[in-house]
Amino acid sequence: MKMKEEEEEMKRKKQEHEMRMKEEMRMKEQQEMMKKEQEMMMKEQEMIMKEQEMIMMVRKQEMEMIQERLQAAKSSLNERLQKLQAVDQTLNQQIQVLYDQKNQMQKEIKMIETKLKEAESQEKKQRFEQQLLESTTKIQDMVMYIEEIEQKRKNINLEKQASQLEYETITRQIEEIMMEHEEVMRKDEVQIAEKQEEVRMKQEEFKKKQEHEMKMKHEEEIKRNKQKTFSFNHLNQVIRLQKADGSWEMTSSLLSILDLQMDNVLNSAPNEISQQSWSTIIAIVFIETYFIENEDEWCLLIDKAKLWLENHFISDLQNYFELAKALF
Repeated sequence: MKMKEEEEEMKRKKQEHEMRMKEEMRMKEQQEMMKKEQEMMMKEQEMIMKEQEMIMMVRKQEMEMIQERLQAAKSSLNERLQKLQAVDQTLNQQIQVLYDQKNQMQKEIKMIETKLKEAESQEKKQRFEQQLLESTTKIQDMVMYIEEIEQKRKNINLEKQASQLEYETITRQIEEIMMEHEEVMRKDEVQIAEKQEEVRMKQEEFKKKQEHEMKMKHEEEIKRNKQKTFSFNHLNQVIRLQKADGSWEMTSSLLSILDLQMDNVLNSAPNEISQQSWSTIIAIVFIETYFIENEDEWCLLIDKAKLWLENHFISDLQNYFELAKALF
């Protein structure tokens, strides 16, 4: 009878082990798929960022080239305006000098005319007439020269007006190009933001999928563990073995209650932690796994055990808990 029970127990454990291995394989495959999916999303995000940087760089280069070309034309026109202004000022000064000379010469002509009227001898009259003729000729030449200079000033003013108009046109073009560039950049940013939002939604969907898988895994684990033969008697025996400081010693009594083999437990123990830390982790996993629905009854004991682990510099507990679960 006893042998039959032992055979059935061994058969049950073998079936449980096979089921666990299949479940672990399935979960591993799902995790690999999720990992690949996450990597693809990260690459997509990276591609979007690179595309954004490339677009921004090209737009900036285009804008800089246009600005440089227009600014060069604007500077050239400004220099041209300054030169025209300088020439205009010089001509204006020349005209002022000529007008002064003209006024002075007109005064001289009046004086000659007066002397001519007062001249008594024929010789003096001829001399004054000659002076009057020369002065009149000079003033006529001067008037023609003044008219020529004034015509030059008119031409320069027309050229100044044309250059000023062109200068204002280029200034307006620069402003329009800047506005157009800003509009294009805004559209690019909107397009990139839409792509980023699309990736974000994919990531959110992926996160929900992960959470769903974890929930399913947790529910499957609870369902599977409910089929175990552990009872509250086992739980009470484990709790009685807990030390006052919250830890559990690695004893044959503890492993016997947990239906674990000492060799398997020691071989699976991480090198960086002590046997007492490993046995404490195993005990915590046992209670949280098989008696999860009675959390309120043992949560203080578990908190005390976890605090003991933390005080002994045991970090990354979740990773160790996953390793311990593989023993059951």
